[in-house]
Amino acid sequence: KRIGYETAVGGASAAAAACASPSPATTAAWLGAAGWGLVAVALASVALMQATRNGGDVWLAAWVGAEDAGVRGEEVAAATDSSSALSSSSLGPATRFYVAGLLVIAVANSVFALVRAFSFAFAGLRAAKALHDRALAALLASPPAFFAAAPAGRVLNRFGADVGVVDDALPFVANVALANFAGLAGAAAVMLGAQPALAPALLPLAAGFRSLQIPYSAAARELRRLDAVARSPVVAGV
Repeated sequence: KRIGYETAVGGASAAAAACASPSPATTAAWLGAAGWGLVAVALASVALMQATRNGGDVWLAAWVGAEDAGVRGEEVAAATDSSSALSSSSLGPATRFYVAGLLVIAVANSVFALVRAFSFAFAGLRAAKALHDRALAALLASPPAFFAAAPAGRVLNRFGADVGVVDDALPFVANVALANFAGLAGAAAVMLGAQPALAPALLPLAAGFRSLQIPYSAAARELRRLDAVARSPVVAGV
């Protein structure tokens, strides 16, 4: 019973530490509690939102290229010959085509952004409830010997600060991290599409970032654990 409680509560504690440095086991535990269906929807919405954002940039570049090829000059001449320069006829078919395409891309980007926000919110709520219920069920099933051996402050801390991080901070951090990763991937894709020769320069940058991320993750994880250990006696005294 005690092992079951420590395993269930460890999921909440590990998820709290994930805000500082996520591990594969912690990530898999939180994603499983959130539900793989919602996770798939959230990831797909992030990818599609970034794709439509980059698609809007590509569409604008194509529009500018078409104008440079002479479309703009033809439409200005047609507008000059018309009786009203402010009428809808002043917009040529090419301009209407590009404006309509840009509007469709903008609407699609807004829809995917809403889906991303709601899917992350529902996934966070579902994961928080699942981890809390799992830990509470294991705690209530623990024998009296467990409560005599385990400090009360540690138990309260798991259901207080750690669960609060899982409820609030972890979904927000995951949302921001995925958005930043998608933005970086989209910018790299556009850059490599325009200048493929820059690909070798990205490898040293990735290696340098990884060399900085490894010691930071280890230090952040230990600081999170020390903070939890130091808070437990205070919680027990209250």
